[in-house]
Amino acid sequence: MPRTSRFRNRKLWSLFGAALLGIGLAVVPASPAQAANIPVFCSETSLVNAINLANSTAAADQLAFTPFCTITLTTPHGGSAASGFTGLPEIRTPMTFAGFLVTIRRAPTAPNFRIAAVQGAPLFPGTSGSLNFVGLFSIENGRLPNQSPPLVGGGVIVQGGNLQMAGASIKSNTAGAGGGVYLDTGAVNMAAGQITGNTALVTGGGLYINAGTVTNIGGTISNNSPNNCVSVPVTPGCNP
Repeated sequence: MPRTSRFRNRKLWSLFGAALLGIGLAVVPASPAQAANIPVFCSETSLVNAINLANSTAAADQLAFTPFCTITLTTPHGGSAASGFTGLPEIRTPMTFAGFLVTIRRAPTAPNFRIAAVQGAPLFPGTSGSLNFVGLFSIENGRLPNQSPPLVGGGVIVQGGNLQMAGASIKSNTAGAGGGVYLDTGAVNMAAGQITGNTALVTGGGLYINAGTVTNIGGTISNNSPNNCVSVPVTPGCNP
């Protein structure tokens, strides 16, 4: 083969190899993202997309809500018929909901579903769910159907994760047990806020603790039906 042809072929193979290397580098997964501040506009789609984005990495993200906003959920985005559908995608990583006078509610004409589920590693391996409310939030009108065995956690169900409330209100939700909040392993911490006006079809209208710990410093659990709390020992600040 003439020398010029050999040189041309070597050059072509070098360019081809560089192109393959570039393609290979392009598909190498990026390193885990750092904690992000994710904007949430006043819509169901925006909130669902923000939670899915936050769940995509292990970072502790903050979801920054548009103030004075009501987000009405019209369809479930998590859960199942057996365990109860959930309006929002399951929260599987640490995230903070930050906002002022924000309401997240199930539409009155929507199918039955709770509002939120927080999942952690003790019950869901590989997850580290934590939901921290910062600011004035209201979680409303979650509803699970009456069936046996009862479906639980009409407002929020915590399954091995953590729920932290500072000024949030969980109200007017309904479930078989734990109309407002159902805790199964993990923790609920109330620095303020309230769980009120919720209904259980069986028991634990406001809060039902199957397992886990509750800390209540300045929060209110009241005016739930048929009772406020089911827990052993009795939750501080919660009259049965």
